[in-house]
Amino acid sequence: MIFEEPFIQSLLRCSGDALLIISTNDYKILQANHKAQTILQWNQKVCQSYFWTDFLSEANRLRWETQLASITVSGNETTFMTQLVLENHGFTDVKLKIVALPNNQLLCFMHKHISDTVGFGICFYETMIEQLPFEFVVLDQKWRYQYVNPLVFKDPALRAWMIGKTDFDYCQYRNLSPIMAEKRWVNYHNCANDKKTEEWIDRHVKADGSVVYMLRIIKPYFEAGAFKFIFGFGINVTQAVEYQRELKILMEDLQKNNEELREYAYITVHDLKEPLRNVVSFSNLLSRRYKSQLDKSGQEFLHFVSSNAERMNNLLNELSTYINIEKRDRDLEYAALPNLIRAAILRLKHTFLEKKVSIHYDNENMQIYCYPFYIEQLLQSLFDNAIKFCKKGVLPEIQVRLVENETEWTILVIDNGIGIEPAYQKKIFSIFTRLDKVNYEGNGMGLSVCRKIVQLHRGHLGVESDGSSGSTFYFTLSKPENPIVKSNVAQVVTV
Repeated sequence: MIFEEPFIQSLLRCSGDALLIISTNDYKILQANHKAQTILQWNQKVCQSYFWTDFLSEANRLRWETQLASITVSGNETTFMTQLVLENHGFTDVKLKIVALPNNQLLCFMHKHISDTVGFGICFYETMIEQLPFEFVVLDQKWRYQYVNPLVFKDPALRAWMIGKTDFDYCQYRNLSPIMAEKRWVNYHNCANDKKTEEWIDRHVKADGSVVYMLRIIKPYFEAGAFKFIFGFGINVTQAVEYQRELKILMEDLQKNNEELREYAYITVHDLKEPLRNVVSFSNLLSRRYKSQLDKSGQEFLHFVSSNAERMNNLLNELSTYINIEKRDRDLEYAALPNLIRAAILRLKHTFLEKKVSIHYDNENMQIYCYPFYIEQLLQSLFDNAIKFCKKGVLPEIQVRLVENETEWTILVIDNGIGIEPAYQKKIFSIFTRLDKVNYEGNGMGLSVCRKIVQLHRGHLGVESDGSSGSTFYFTLSKPENPIVKSNVAQVVTV
């Protein structure tokens, strides 16, 4: 591990470990922090007048010189146990970690050896940083590198060279464009001046032509309010970027396929309607001109053709509605829920009058965030279902309630109808699904359209029922980030 002077001075001031700076020329102690002085039982003034070898027993001096020779040659650090001779001629066992510094100096981390326990001091954190699974660097106030971990550069010589250098020095050394360095320095300035974390992604082209994407994160470090260092982290996000690119391509292809499928379905529905209109027109013409000439069976056959053609026409209309739900001309907006309820009632006015339907709803001034036309269509369909599937001899009653939490509104449409067996409560939302094809008219598209409308709002549509005492259909709508103020007033309407 390689450091420069500002970082060393900060370590000496702030470290909870015993630290020494030793000259490699004569092993003289140049600096010793308070904890080191405590272990050596000498003050700073006395320590600086002594040589490190004065604290080593004669048997350990040879080992010291051997260890020193190894790091002098390799430029790396070394760790070993030794025994120190103290002022009172006592001995103490210590664990030493020696790191080479510039200017023929050594940084010595010193720990008292107590059984097999090692304190969580500088040595521990230093080792931890060395083993980090991502790149880590330290820069000073002039954006010079003070520390570079092995994941940045595997070559120890290059790591050593980088200390005290800047990104511009590296670009010049590698014969690269300085644009990278210029962009980084802007981020460094923003990080230090704004006192906040900065993030960006670098794109690197390797010698073999492969591309690597690195997420860069820098954080400022301050002491007593003064900016001291920048800690930099580099995380390889190549796989995530490639996945994101592939996902984007897949989403574009999916959107294109959906558009083509929607267009195909639209054309199919349109083309089917023309011959169907001819069937309806000619069956009506046949009925008007020749009905009196047909026997009872012939009239029944003609009625069968007309009614099924009409049913087919209604089915195509519903299918057209289902297809076109995706085609939105305007953005989401606030709308008063009671206004949407009243509009849905108005669409079913004759049915409400004929069946003597009572409907109750709350939240007079409640505003919801939606596509108003679609929510009106959704409510109309749910009301129509509630009326259609009412119990014989019982007047239909509908309640509309709204509950909310911090993130969404939930709208409930409660009826007193025949209910839905739990086994069928998911199946009913599938397209063309009809549970009772004998007693009730329909084409199995209504609830499918409702589900698609709710999905368009990124909500959820469901139903709760015990199968005999009515049903509660509910759907959710997400709230925007800045909800508006609303008030609640009860409303009861009988049509």
